[in-house]
Amino acid sequence: PCLALHGDADEVFPIGHVRAVAEGMRARGLRFEELPGMGHGVSDAALDALARFAAEAAPVEGGAQASEDDARVAKLMRYMKRMAHGLGVYDKDWYMQHLCALDMVGLDAAHPALRGGLRYHTHSAGPGARGLVLLFHGKVQDLLAETTPLAQAYVRALGLNVCVVDYRQRTSFLALDAQTCLESLQELSGSATGPVILHGVGLGSTLAIHIAMAAQVMPAAIDRRLRLLVLDSGMPAVHMNVGCTTKDPISNDAKLAYCRLPLCLVGGDDPLFGLAHGETSWEKLRELSEELHRSGQVPRLTLVPELAVRAGGDAP
Repeated sequence: PCLALHGDADEVFPIGHVRAVAEGMRARGLRFEELPGMGHGVSDAALDALARFAAEAAPVEGGAQASEDDARVAKLMRYMKRMAHGLGVYDKDWYMQHLCALDMVGLDAAHPALRGGLRYHTHSAGPGARGLVLLFHGKVQDLLAETTPLAQAYVRALGLNVCVVDYRQRTSFLALDAQTCLESLQELSGSATGPVILHGVGLGSTLAIHIAMAAQVMPAAIDRRLRLLVLDSGMPAVHMNVGCTTKDPISNDAKLAYCRLPLCLVGGDDPLFGLAHGETSWEKLRELSEELHRSGQVPRLTLVPELAVRAGGDAP
């Protein structure tokens, strides 16, 4: 059986034309439903209503769907645990000191925590908030002090809540903490359907990329909440910057190839991915970006090298 839905306010494909096509296909078991007031540029609320309607009109057997979702998540967790075990060799200070501030002042016990003690701080945009930004920090000395300006910019300019996550700064924990955030989106955002933006800075881009990739094998209700991936001074891999001659153990570049989210790349004067590194590797980054765009993995791409803070200049 086939279900076709079409809005009567669509100006590109007028409802009359669609009705004529539908009439010719009714003999093949097509069910056609007209949705009043629907057209291009519909709101999130209208899309949620459409999804509920489709679930009622052509329901999927709940038990089978839940079983399939559980199997995918279980497979992902087995993979992550194997990777975490293998990455433990890079947890040593000799490696991590290049990627993060080991003496960073994090969040104290006054802040709420997810399972495993993963603490977070929320900058609220009030009851009219339009969604959530999950912000994963880079190489900072004081987590709250150094992330608040960016978080407040999201709050003031876009009306978005911002959740700053105090993840564990060890390679073997990055994916596990990212997965905890992904599975706790409703707790972090206070909503089961609101849109979510992922913003990773420096090492934090690893968690943002993991969530963007892993969400694709999570239940659809979680995956469709993610709208944008912002990578801030964290592309694409880090091994050459810290003197390693082997493949990057974090593998941001390899994971990114599987992400389907719209992608925004921002370059700045980051302690690890600084201007000198950014200027010499920008062409390689552009090539990677163009390849992802051509492959269809990334539907919309923005390159923003002009956001770099230069001597004598001000950040926009």
